[in-house]
Amino acid sequence: MGDVDLEHMIVASTSSFVVKLFLFILYK
Repeated sequence: MGDVDLEHMIVASTSSFVVKLFLFILYK
């Protein structure tokens, strides 16, 4: 269970980082 939880957290933080990066490039 712990590994799945950790993987989900990593995926969530990665996708949120990608969204922020995309918005940063968009509004540059």
